[in-house]
Amino acid sequence: MLNLIQFELTKLMKSKFFQLMLLISSIFVLTYFVFIYTNTIRANDLQAESEAKIINVSNELAELEESIKKGEVKADDEEVVLRITDLKGIIEEHKVKLNGYKNEDWMALLDMELDHLEPIVKRDLANFDYYTSTWQTLFTTETNYEQYKWMREHEIIPVYPINSLAYRTAYDVVYDLPGLEESIKKLSTKYSSTGIYYVHHLFSVIFSVFGASFFLLLFGDIVTRERLGTSGPIQLLRSQPIRRGYILVSKFVTVVIATLLLLFGIGVFALLLGTIFDRLGHWNYPVLIYGEKYSFYFMNMSTFLIKSMILFIMVLLFCYALLFLFSVLTKRVPVAISLVLTTLFLGMNMSEASSLSAFAPYSPFHYFSVSKVVTNELAVTMKNFTFSFSTGMMTLALATVLVLMATFLLATLQEKLIVRRPAKIRIESA
Repeated sequence: MLNLIQFELTKLMKSKFFQLMLLISSIFVLTYFVFIYTNTIRANDLQAESEAKIINVSNELAELEESIKKGEVKADDEEVVLRITDLKGIIEEHKVKLNGYKNEDWMALLDMELDHLEPIVKRDLANFDYYTSTWQTLFTTETNYEQYKWMREHEIIPVYPINSLAYRTAYDVVYDLPGLEESIKKLSTKYSSTGIYYVHHLFSVIFSVFGASFFLLLFGDIVTRERLGTSGPIQLLRSQPIRRGYILVSKFVTVVIATLLLLFGIGVFALLLGTIFDRLGHWNYPVLIYGEKYSFYFMNMSTFLIKSMILFIMVLLFCYALLFLFSVLTKRVPVAISLVLTTLFLGMNMSEASSLSAFAPYSPFHYFSVSKVVTNELAVTMKNFTFSFSTGMMTLALATVLVLMATFLLATLQEKLIVRRPAKIRIESA
């Protein structure tokens, strides 16, 4: 078996198509890093914003004070007094921010946000105002506050921007003002080119149907290139003293090993890119995990990435099992891959349509949005916490085993038919 796996790995590495796909994946990782790097908000950008804000607000305050001197407005007018107080408060706030950006005093910036959020959280908690879907919900405000507390306690440099407008959760569904939803979504979509956070960005893209489709294309001909008929190269293997079932098993194990090596290589490459051109980042960066009845907790980034990779590998194993089944059935690369992709998209559409069914959490097609599964965002969306990491692992494992068993039975049946056909011809000729 080990010799077979080594043989399959050697063939795979020498494949021109495999080498081309590796080149394409490397170019994608580099290109996506350039996109993330150019869209990352940095302290210098925020410093310039604060400086501009201080100048603009100071000008407005000066104009208002000048109007008071000229008698155009009354100094004791309630609206004027409130406006002057607000403008002075904005100036002081941005001076604190400016000082924090200049001195890289991230903790002072977090303290300012915590001081702003704490009274709001206490007020809303006293009213137990959870059961609302209008942004910002109590859940959003509370988790934002706790996230900043986590960063403060672990001395983590936050991903910018760090104000409450740049934060939303799955419970924020209704937005009062027109255009507010698009604005909040844009602000809350944060980019960071640090090594660890770039790995998070990259894996969020790869750990999806997009990534599964890439890996299916990469290994699409692992079975069909042997030509499973009577005259294909697979006959060379069959002529050896090898149990025929080992051939398919060795190919499946080869695909799994190559996948693990490739995912590890992509992760290391992304980590090095971010570390070299920015910095390493923080393994303890908090990731929000939703719980039942508006509960929540935070998972550190390293654990989140590990769990995401494990679940995505299970997704790939299920896809590979389908690929092997359709490859044995059709013996054609384009047809086999097309059937797998069609099955995936039909399965996901049907699963979405029947999401209220009691059996919906046990459909393997629900678990392709890996990040949403690990964070339980899928469970919040479906209003069913049976959708979970553990359910996904169990469902995908069971589905993979069943499909592989069907593939093995089909391959065995085809083998028997191939063996019997020449014998029948000899009898007729006699």
